[in-house]
Amino acid sequence: MGWIKRSLLVCVFMLAGTTAYALQEPASFKIAFPQGTYPETASIFYAIVRDGADGSLSSGIVTTKKGVFEYPLNALSEYVTPRNVLKSLESEKAPDKSAIPPKNLKLLIYLPGYHMVQAEFDEAQLQQRQTFIPKLEPLRTIRLSGRLLDSSGKGRNNQLVSLNYQLLESGVFMGGADGFINDLPIARFMTGNDGAFAVEIPALADDPFFNIGQFVLAVSSGFPFGRDLTPNHFSSIDTRKELIITQSFPGILSGRIDNAFFTRNDLSSDAKQFFSLRLDGPEGRMGSSSVFHEDGTFELKVLPGIYDVKVYAAGKDFLVQRGFVIREGQREFLEIK
Repeated sequence: MGWIKRSLLVCVFMLAGTTAYALQEPASFKIAFPQGTYPETASIFYAIVRDGADGSLSSGIVTTKKGVFEYPLNALSEYVTPRNVLKSLESEKAPDKSAIPPKNLKLLIYLPGYHMVQAEFDEAQLQQRQTFIPKLEPLRTIRLSGRLLDSSGKGRNNQLVSLNYQLLESGVFMGGADGFINDLPIARFMTGNDGAFAVEIPALADDPFFNIGQFVLAVSSGFPFGRDLTPNHFSSIDTRKELIITQSFPGILSGRIDNAFFTRNDLSSDAKQFFSLRLDGPEGRMGSSSVFHEDGTFELKVLPGIYDVKVYAAGKDFLVQRGFVIREGQREFLEIK
């Protein structure tokens, strides 16, 4: 009889442990796309809320693949608290995962050719095992046309152009889950004769969800984020008219920083490779920066404009020259003493 009692006690403890674990582990949650769609083109964004001292508002993106129609949302159970992240930095070990149950889940699912899908799940729903199949409502397309020109008005032909949509709406829907702006890839196309282009894009203006974001253009051979394009962004309303986009060509700024600069400002010249050159651009345009080489030389591409040149060293900005002019396609030299 003794061994029976011991066996029963072991079973009770095992069941109790299983129950406690189940209360903390959320039920499995999957996102499933209908057959006949192309899940590899989908964009899935999520935001998860957890309460308590170790809770937080976290967000992320689910990576999709060709031919894969179901995606488990592992982030619901694989949660690392901010406290555990700090501990892992100190211990240099992988952070421990927490079993804090999610209180709320928000999803945004975009599949080209359809309206944006919005979904929200509360704590009770997340405790149930379920598969979420987004309800897809078709969205028509419109033709976007225009021309890509250089600064002289000549067409820029055979240029690869990418068009994205900055999804500012995601921050509003998800409650500002992070400081990053999610992008939706819309189209990639080549310019033709005289820089002309015409491409079919989704009519986002027909979907009430899209109301504050903007389209962003970039040329593969140009600057990141289309900083060399004017304009480089436009609204859904602007898609109804022909776009005229001008691409500027950078100038080259090269030069050398003399040891006299470091002596005059009480800085160590031995650490010059850790300092950087900064240019504050006109009209709020993002400036350029470059790290000095060991011999004090530098070189960087800069968009045309008038800049204030600064050296950033030892946590400070040192103004070197005001109103330095960079001309399109020209090389300029600057010696810093």
